Amino acid sequence: MKSTGKVGTIRYTLLTSRANRRITIRVGPDGILAIRAPRRVSRRVIEELITEHREHLLNRIDEEVRDAHTYEDGDRFPYAGGMVALQLRTGNDYRAYIEDDLLVVSARNIQDKGRILHAIKTLYRAEARRRIGPLVEQWSRTLGVSAPSFTIRDSKKRWGSCSKEGRLNFSLRSQALGEEELSYLVLHEVAHLVHFNHSGEFKALLQTHMSDYKIRQKRMYAMQRASQLIY
Repeated sequence: MKSTGKVGTIRYTLLTSRANRRITIRVGPDGILAIRAPRRVSRRVIEELITEHREHLLNRIDEEVRDAHTYEDGDRFPYAGGMVALQLRTGNDYRAYIEDDLLVVSARNIQDKGRILHAIKTLYRAEARRRIGPLVEQWSRTLGVSAPSFTIRDSKKRWGSCSKEGRLNFSLRSQALGEEELSYLVLHEVAHLVHFNHSGEFKALLQTHMSDYKIRQKRMYAMQRASQLIY
């Protein structure tokens, strides 16, 4: 069951379901809390929780609203380890491309943020695939495994994953990463074909082939918020 509410200046939507085993709170780019909870949890409990963590939630809301993309001229996006500024141009279709340090989107209607976002995601997806392909081949050879197939998905949280069947998935957001961070990401996922866990052996394998992997990993995680392509 879905409902909405407000505690002071903090707005929220609450979705209760038997499938939810615990309470989770996510701050949306519009500053509204998206709360999921087990069906047995009352609204009073939820609002007491919001009140208890009010200062932290207000800080998170400020961060999300400040960092949210406007999809207007001058909006800045992380791209291949650098930053590019959005420039909207009137055109006959919706297409995104890089021109010098600009992220150009040709759009029939420059007010249609949904179509502009889709064009940007299409560019990120294509360029992520182009960059990741050779890295999958490289690290597969290095680790002595067959190069697996991979897909580029619009995942919001995970940078990448490896299935039990040996298929790799990467987020289109990985196009935001620089070469070193992207190489680490691909090595991490290919290494799961050797050790399907995060054991000491897995970490030792990363260390053997990339001695600074922890530094690269930290830089990658630091890009989590900036790489979100939402509005």
